Amino acid sequence: MPPTFYTIVQGDLRLERLRTAVTRLMPWFPPARATFRRANLVLAANTETGELAKRMGAQHIEYMADTAMQPHLLHPPEARQSKELFEVLWVGRLLHRKAVLLAIDVMERLDDGFRLTIYGDGPDGPALAHRIQHSLARHRIDWKGQVPWGEVMVAYRSSDAFLFTSARDTMGSQVFEAMGSGLPVVTMNHQGVGTHVPDAAGIKVPVTNPGQVAHDLAQALKVLRDDSERWQAAAQSAFDSVQSHLPEKRLEQMDRLYRGLRVKS
Repeated sequence: MPPTFYTIVQGDLRLERLRTAVTRLMPWFPPARATFRRANLVLAANTETGELAKRMGAQHIEYMADTAMQPHLLHPPEARQSKELFEVLWVGRLLHRKAVLLAIDVMERLDDGFRLTIYGDGPDGPALAHRIQHSLARHRIDWKGQVPWGEVMVAYRSSDAFLFTSARDTMGSQVFEAMGSGLPVVTMNHQGVGTHVPDAAGIKVPVTNPGQVAHDLAQALKVLRDDSERWQAAAQSAFDSVQSHLPEKRLEQMDRLYRGLRVKS
């Protein structure tokens, strides 16, 4: 997790800091370094993990998301209908690393032409309820809680953009689900989404500090609302690119990688 986000996430920050420290010390652990140096191939879920593997001596690194997109969930994007509200969707477990409170900060930087719908529940639920209650944007935020999965799938197809705020996440299957319904993704340019969401499939903002990120995410949503051609291009790119993560494509990739291996002596 970016250290600048420690101030806004809920939960045990001591454990989060310990996790970061262990990750940074890992390249100095001799057995791990030996394993990576001898590996014919290292599969990394995102660029940050790949860079860590390089520091540990890995020579051949390929990237593969830790989740796949199921073909029956694909729903081609349609032309966005002219309507009063630009519908922003947030989906996920309410865990501190998902930084759902950042989504509220984003909404407070947007005008009444935007509405945010949140699906999910978890340990950060009470903090979210309190934050919404005291937010000036509360009349434009609808927290649905935990609902049947089919209802979420309908929401993907009726929304205009998918907001992904995780401060730490290997990838997030909900991102692929959103892309499979032709939703442009607005997120930070790091970790799994930084690696596997193409630039053309939405807008990825730099990882700076929470205030600046909230501002940048809000501006990104304004761009997608105000530029229908860019929205349509991002929606199509999201739908097209997520198909490289279908199970059969993953099988093809794994077969290619295995066949390309050369056993080290």
